[in-house]
Amino acid sequence: MPIHSRTITTGTTAIQLSVDHLYYKCVHLQSGTQVATIYVGGPDVTTDNGIALTTATSTLEFSLGSDDQLWAVADQNNAVVRILEIT
Repeated sequence: MPIHSRTITTGTTAIQLSVDHLYYKCVHLQSGTQVATIYVGGPDVTTDNGIALTTATSTLEFSLGSDDQLWAVADQNNAVVRILEIT
């Protein structure tokens, strides 16, 4: 069961956090930014409809199928998202 860790910087334009995978995977997200709020959802995620990561101690966990995608957008630029994927 491979485990992959990475960090992505996002801003006010939504970016894709996870890519299609052949199998089920578990994705853990943590905010790496104290001052920005990061919002997670599908390709249409916005600051109005996303699930919020509010501080560096806030974490979210998602179970994704092979075709599922996670996207993120922040309320300001240079917001860091820490990602741990278990496939």
